[in-house]
Amino acid sequence: MKRRMQKRKCGFTLVELVVVIAILAILAAIAIPVVVGIIDNANKTSDMTDAKELDEACMTYKTGIVWGVINSSDFGHSTQSNLPPPNSSLTTKIAAAKAATVKDAIHYSNITKMESKVSNGSFVYDSEGKIYARIDRTDLSDVLTLTTTFNDLYY
Repeated sequence: MKRRMQKRKCGFTLVELVVVIAILAILAAIAIPVVVGIIDNANKTSDMTDAKELDEACMTYKTGIVWGVINSSDFGHSTQSNLPPPNSSLTTKIAAAKAATVKDAIHYSNITKMESKVSNGSFVYDSEGKIYARIDRTDLSDVLTLTTTFNDLYY
């Protein structure tokens, strides 16, 4: 009998294991929604930042064509194939700006990382052509796609 009592206890009891697993489950149930919320907020912030960048890129591109900053010497750096020559009339430059697509603005501004977001319709624009993140302005229905032209935006 003494021999049995001297036997060392090794391992954990079932109750101890169940208690530890229950505590871990409670902690996981608390942590998972917090982490998901943080990830969602980061994605929203990223979309809003990208929308602002895209809006500025489009304005920069349009302004560059209209005022002759982008001209025939920039053919190698732009996807716009029908850029007006530097001595073109203002009417010609405005027509070229209206024909330029959003994809041209993206390439010109070196922000191609947004192309997939543009083609997926992650951005919307209002009646004045201002670009917003779709998640930020759900009230707008005009979806920005790679086929959207400057005729749709800003004019």
